[in-house]
Amino acid sequence: MHQAVQMWFAGNSADASIHEMIIGVRKLGKQHELKCCYDELESSLKAALASSTTKVQAATDAKVATIAAINEHSSLMKKNVDDAQHADWEEVAKALERVEKLSRTDSADEIDARNYLDNVRKVVSEGRACDVTRDNPLLANATETVNKLGQQLDELNVLVQRARSESRIMNQYKDLIEKSRQQFAQELKSILPNVDIHAKESLFSLKGVFCNGRTYSDISVTDSKLTEDELNALIAHAHLRVDQLKRQLTEQQTNVLCRQIREEENIARAVEQQRIADDQFAERRLQLEMQRMQQQSDVDIERKVVDNRRVWEMELEERLQRAAVAHSEHLEQVLRIQRQLYDIEQSQRAGVLIFRLLIVQGGASMPLLEGV
Repeated sequence: MHQAVQMWFAGNSADASIHEMIIGVRKLGKQHELKCCYDELESSLKAALASSTTKVQAATDAKVATIAAINEHSSLMKKNVDDAQHADWEEVAKALERVEKLSRTDSADEIDARNYLDNVRKVVSEGRACDVTRDNPLLANATETVNKLGQQLDELNVLVQRARSESRIMNQYKDLIEKSRQQFAQELKSILPNVDIHAKESLFSLKGVFCNGRTYSDISVTDSKLTEDELNALIAHAHLRVDQLKRQLTEQQTNVLCRQIREEENIARAVEQQRIADDQFAERRLQLEMQRMQQQSDVDIERKVVDNRRVWEMELEERLQRAAVAHSEHLEQVLRIQRQLYDIEQSQRAGVLIFRLLIVQGGASMPLLEGV
């Protein structure tokens, strides 16, 4: 019985030691697993972020070059429109070809960069799906970096769109100037069909006026003897010419007024188009800023959740450790009490046995005493 109890105590102590060893081994295994998963996640994120950063930088440089080319094309176009006599439209065409080439390049670079950013997001999603690495702070940092790189591309796209909008306005300006010049030339030609607008001649020279088979260019100013018919014809033509010039002056004033009204309408239309473009640009910037704030808020919330989860897990682990220690102490106390009870019981049994032995010995000695 005594040996059985000792074996039971020894077995319980051994089980407790084995249990503690198992817990220690599990902790070491979990720590090793965490370290391996963390190292793998860190290496994957670093490689993906390095590649995506390089690609985004290449796309950024390409878009900056595109913006510079668009501005150069607009500047050349304005220069040629303002100085029509020394215009070099071949240079403008080459600038436009360069803009189109750079636009194709920056579009391809942007697609490539966004694909690499999606690859980083994929790595982050896989890290969050894993129970071991979901609380790794590298995931939130990588998400924030990806958001900033994406916002950088969005900002550059807005700048490219603004440059293209200004270029379109410059094209409209060029078309309006050419249309106004052509319209002015047609109006001048309709009013003075016999006058070359590029020649340095008097607009009021008399041509093609005939009288008695002669033109006024044939009439010499020094002629002292003019016929009465020639004088009457000359006076009549002078009156007709005055009336014609009055009508031309009225028409010209009307045309100038109409042209001014059209120019004012064109200016107002151009200003309205510029206002609409500015509103669209401001609205797009506002959308990007709201998107940036939302993404940053999501990252901050994610960080807080990770930090709180880490605190909760630490508190839970401490509570479990305290519970394990309390359970171990309780087990030791129970074992100690049971050992004490066992010792008391054994002492009592030993006393009873001794008492019985004494009684037996006393009973055996009684006949001897009676014989004496």
